[in-house]
Amino acid sequence: MSFIASSAENLFKVSCNGTTQAGGKFPLSEKVGNAFYLYQGNMDYNANRNRLVYSSMSFPYLATYSLDGCKLSLDKELPEKIDYTVQDGNLVTAKDSKRGAMELALTKNHIVTLDRDVVVEGEKPKGASPRDPSTLPHSLFIYDYELNLTHILNMQFPILRICGDSQGDVVYAIVLSPEYKLIQINISSINDSRNAK
Repeated sequence: MSFIASSAENLFKVSCNGTTQAGGKFPLSEKVGNAFYLYQGNMDYNANRNRLVYSSMSFPYLATYSLDGCKLSLDKELPEKIDYTVQDGNLVTAKDSKRGAMELALTKNHIVTLDRDVVVEGEKPKGASPRDPSTLPHSLFIYDYELNLTHILNMQFPILRICGDSQGDVVYAIVLSPEYKLIQINISSINDSRNAK
């Protein structure tokens, strides 16, 4: 089985048992010409939970899907208000709009996203180069599979990439501290981080 990312017509395509099924709900109802670009994001599948999780990178949006045979069904979504306009058939977000999560990882009991915690880290510096690793987010947002935010783990260094272990509650991260290195974080042992409200 494989999952194919968004196109202008469908959010996902599931290739299964020699057939391809279209599925997934677009985060916004407007039909726009830049849907392929707009809905680029991260997706991961936890076979043990039979859950596909999708997050948009253009704006804050997180959704979980169940897989029944080869058919995707939306379970939950976590949208945020998005400030945008439609110009010449394309959806344009406001310049100061919050972006979506940079990375997504799944563990046995948690969904983890890499994002900027503006309360602790502040806003991303204006005009910063996207290639400047010092401007990367330092925070992991930890959700349960019902999309309840349970913890925000603020690290002391920039995080570049994350991946999860679906057999346990471990997240691996490539961080800059001060050189690039790989770290392991046991999500189930987090007790002292700033709890979500």
